[in-house]
Amino acid sequence: MQHDDAVHAAEEPRVADTAQPGGQEPAQPQPWVADHEWIPVDQRLAKVQHLANFFSTVAWAAGGCVPWLLKHFDVWATPTWIVWAGWILVAYSLVSGVVEAFLIGPRVRSMGWMLRENDFTYRVGIILRRVVVVPYGRLQYVDLTSGPLMRRYGLCEVSFKTAAAESSPDIPGLTQADGERLRDELAARGEQKLAGI
Repeated sequence: MQHDDAVHAAEEPRVADTAQPGGQEPAQPQPWVADHEWIPVDQRLAKVQHLANFFSTVAWAAGGCVPWLLKHFDVWATPTWIVWAGWILVAYSLVSGVVEAFLIGPRVRSMGWMLRENDFTYRVGIILRRVVVVPYGRLQYVDLTSGPLMRRYGLCEVSFKTAAAESSPDIPGLTQADGERLRDELAARGEQKLAGI
């Protein structure tokens, strides 16, 4: 009998001990981002905006030179006032381009977003700070977009539509992975609110 009991005891399945040292519970997976925590945009967005500002400045300045070039090469007898208007456009383009170049860095550093229990919050602005609060229940759709410069640096822009168009900002400067996660998270929370959960 003792031999049979020993055999049965050996055949009983053993349950793995999952308890942590000190009697602690197993660690739970951490959420992607914590609620009520400001998440800054990727700082590579500043490079994208610097390049866009450079190309825009060059294009407008080149356009302002066209009247003078047409007159200089006798292509068209451009009136003098149009030539001066072109030079004014060149000067304005260069000045605004330089000013924008100085503002890009601080503006990008001021951008951030935050998930809360009932809404999504986005902030931007240096002197005049703009904070947009979008309730999850008003989200209609969430999408990702990225132009050539954004794709060059692996970034994207999260855009969404709400019932109120004025409270539907686009969130630039997220990596592709973070943009997809944010899109899915906003869509899931929006569905929960619409379902009354």
